[in-house]
Amino acid sequence: MRKSTLITIILLGLFTLSGCSLFEGINSIGSVTLPEGQFSILNVTAGATFPEACEMATGTTCYQAMDGEEILILTLEMTGVNEPASEIRVHFIDDAYNATITDSQGNTFIAAGADQLEGNQFYLVFYILDNSHGLSLHWLDNEPISLQP
Repeated sequence: MRKSTLITIILLGLFTLSGCSLFEGINSIGSVTLPEGQFSILNVTAGATFPEACEMATGTTCYQAMDGEEILILTLEMTGVNEPASEIRVHFIDDAYNATITDSQGNTFIAAGADQLEGNQFYLVFYILDNSHGLSLHWLDNEPISLQP
C-alpha cells in the first residue's frame, strides 16, 4: 500500500470518528447545475449517523452506517435565491437519485437520500465503504467533482 493511500485512509477514519468536515475552511468545493438551478457544495462530512445521534426506531429520517460502511453527507446551497419554492425541493430530491460517488478502487455508490435542510440549503446522503478514498461526485451532465481535500 502506498504511503499516500494509507494517509488518506487514516484521515477518512479520523473524520468518520469525529464527524468532522473533510473540507474545513473551504468556501465551496464545487458546484452543479441541475434543472432547478445552480447548487454550490458547501460541505462534505463523514460519520456513522445522520442526523447526528438519530435513532432508527423514532420514525424520523435517520441514516445509520453498518459495519464496513460510513455515511457521506454533502451539504449544498442553491445559489441566486433566498427561499426556493416548495416544488424545487421535490425536483431536487428526484434529481438526487441520479447522483453517484465513485472511489479510486472503481466502486460506485448511489445516493441514499436527499432533502431540504432549511432555506436554500439541501443535503445528499451516500453510504460508502469505510476504506473508500479518491472520491468523486458524478451528477447529471456536470463534470466530476473531487470530494477529497
